[in-house]
Amino acid sequence: MTTTVRTGVHLGEQSPDWSLPRLDGGELGPGAVRGTRTLFFFWASW
Repeated sequence: MTTTVRTGVHLGEQSPDWSLPRLDGGELGPGAVRGTRTLFFFWASW
């Protein structure tokens, strides 16, 4: 069995499907930011 893991996208490729919870209770998805430059910064502290 072979498993393929995608580690990123290249310039010009469409981003993978995703969704993030919003503070107002909704969800943020790719349709909300399509056509804009977007930077997501994920930070965690263990």
